[in-house]
Amino acid sequence: MARSFLAMYILVPLVAIAMVLVFDPPRGTEIGLLFLSISAGAPLLLRKLIKLGGDPAFAFSIVIATSLAAIVTVPASLALLQPLLSADTEVDVMRLAMTILKTFLLPLAAGMLFRKFSPD
Repeated sequence: MARSFLAMYILVPLVAIAMVLVFDPPRGTEIGLLFLSISAGAPLLLRKLIKLGGDPAFAFSIVIATSLAAIVTVPASLALLQPLLSADTEVDVMRLAMTILKTFLLPLAAGMLFRKFSPD
């Protein structure tokens, strides 16, 4: 899990920063690339990891852990990226936490409960 976090929260943003500095893309592309590099894992990643033969328990653990970590890592990453961004990028941590809870964690928990009580 430590390697996954290292890749997602250190290496990917560093590659995005390098791409922005080397290729000098249009401002919108630059901001989009930087924002995507600090975002939690893609929602469809879980299914793809399992299809490729990944361990379902580990895949679920990574998705849940990164979703919870995003509550802290996104504001911290935005603060670190501020010199590269032209706009003020203040984030309401409570609003971010509620968005992650409503859009990802609650549906995931509901699906897990549904599967437990109705496995067929």
